Amino acid sequence: MVSKPQLKHQRSHLVKDLEHNNVLMSFYVRITSDKFFSCLLHQDHSHLNDLYECL
Repeated sequence: MVSKPQLKHQRSHLVKDLEHNNVLMSFYVRITSDKFFSCLLHQDHSHLNDLYECL
């Protein structure tokens, strides 16, 4: 059996993960936008900086 304090701890972890996923999702939406892709096609991606400029 899992003790109650442990359960509480797990739940707060889950909430944190969900918040983190929200951030990732909005990032993902930005990445998958057309603007980003057209930018990708026109950049040379030898450097990560180029990629960041697209965002």
